[in-house]
Amino acid sequence: MESALSNIRHYQSLGLKNTGASLEEVKRAYKKLSLRYHPDRNSDPSATAKFQEISTAYNVLSTPRKRQVYDAYGEQGLKMYEQYVHMADTDDGGSKIPLQPVTMLLLLCVALSLVILLAAAFGVLLLLYLDGALSSPLAVVLTPLWLIWACGLCCAYALLVSGRANRVYVARLALLLLCLTAFAVLLCVRADAGARLSYALVFLPLYLLEAADVAGAAARCRPAAYEAEKAVGRAQLPYFAHLVRVVGWAGAQLAVVVLLPLRLDGTIAAPWSALLGPVWVMLFYDAVARCTLSAAKGGGGGGKSESEREVAMRQYSMLQLVFTLAAAAMLGLLCLKLDGVLESWAFLFMPLFGAAAIYFCCCACCCCTLGLAPKPQARDVPDADYGPTPPSTERDPLLGAEEPTLPREGLAQAV
Repeated sequence: MESALSNIRHYQSLGLKNTGASLEEVKRAYKKLSLRYHPDRNSDPSATAKFQEISTAYNVLSTPRKRQVYDAYGEQGLKMYEQYVHMADTDDGGSKIPLQPVTMLLLLCVALSLVILLAAAFGVLLLLYLDGALSSPLAVVLTPLWLIWACGLCCAYALLVSGRANRVYVARLALLLLCLTAFAVLLCVRADAGARLSYALVFLPLYLLEAADVAGAAARCRPAAYEAEKAVGRAQLPYFAHLVRVVGWAGAQLAVVVLLPLRLDGTIAAPWSALLGPVWVMLFYDAVARCTLSAAKGGGGGGKSESEREVAMRQYSMLQLVFTLAAAAMLGLLCLKLDGVLESWAFLFMPLFGAAAIYFCCCACCCCTLGLAPKPQARDVPDADYGPTPPSTERDPLLGAEEPTLPREGLAQAV
């Protein structure tokens, strides 16, 4: 299977000898081959597929921006660019985000870096607040979170107005941010204003959020919804295992949200490790399911080569496993601190700070690689082995006959 990063296949399809071929050379090559392999003129069964391949190659190499992306980043980079253009294009042919793909990627890295920087600042403030080294109000400690949530709500509003994103997912994101904001406001009122609010009232926005999650989990349990998620790669487990995971996580979150205010108000006196028992069970289930799935995909197939999609999904599953184990470790440290085993909160925040430092190093390397990447130079194109040329049922018009009128838009552009 040819690599998706290859950037010479389209040149081979048109029979061009060098990647620095001019637009006129591209048009002449397309005109010659399209007349030879046109389905109306060539009855060979392979002629249609060859004609489609030629048309695709001409569409890429005759468009300056597409050709530039293809020469620099290959076919996979071209796919990402076309998805980006589809999101940015307006109905009147304009562009909502008139930026180069690399520029857009750099801006995305910068935005994500700012979010992680604010999250790290919140971690430092919260650590000082919990250890008693900071006497500022809780509302001040939560300032980085206020900024993150405000930016998230602005982005959600922009996506809803543009109509380019899935409205259901964007609405869920907006509901999550609104409920978290309301919860933080009530928590600040109880901690800073001295109001006699019970934790059951403070957790009221989270009850609403969990009710929406339970409704969403019930919708995802339908076989049709499972098949739709499986088609896009979101659901990788078998149906029964997927059902247990979706229902289990919804129930675990709801149980914890119900038990937490009871524990904080002193109604129950169970250890924190036992209070978070449902989450422990689901983390263990997730880890076992991800390990089983990765082992089945990595060791099965009897030597059969995996497609790019299968490899990407297996890597995504491994990444989810890593995050699951990290979440279990963080939850364990939290339970040890709340139960009085650990003396300082620093043990809980050190892994978060380490992960943020690793991210910034990786992001800096990626940005430098994108910014300093050399421009592709013209080079010779090796001949492609396509086998024998299908015979044409009519004489090639380029050899002296009159050119026929063909019902193809690409031919009209080439001529």
